Amino acid sequence: MGLDNGIIIKPKTEKGFDFLNEYYYDEINKSYSPGEYEIVYWRKCWNLRGRMLEVFRDNLSERDGYKISLSIVDLKKVVELVLKYFLNEKNWDSEYGQSIWEWETMLRSIANEIFEIRRFLDSTKEEAIQDEDLEIYFYDSY
Repeated sequence: MGLDNGIIIKPKTEKGFDFLNEYYYDEINKSYSPGEYEIVYWRKCWNLRGRMLEVFRDNLSERDGYKISLSIVDLKKVVELVLKYFLNEKNWDSEYGQSIWEWETMLRSIANEIFEIRRFLDSTKEEAIQDEDLEIYFYDSY
């Protein structure tokens, strides 16, 4: 069985739509679904999934299964508590699970995800985007 995880951002207000359209136009056209931007994506990384579920267990939605609602500030935690954790090779095969991918294979991807989230956070500051302008969530297809 496959396992896909990621973080989706979609607009809730006109300001949010304009922001995503201006800063992420190319990415939106290649997005998860029309009008949505998939800022990070993992396939068969049970370790990343497990760490996300542990760090954000209080955000789990009982109604939506393994959907975790996130705030803009929570994206900083994704970088600091989830992604940076796996920059250390010793943490790749951990109590959170494993992956079909070797650490060396995923390292570049994790570094790119950190960059993309930081770019997004910088853009939200520049444009004074607030949580009420966007819906941000982690999805788990498991």
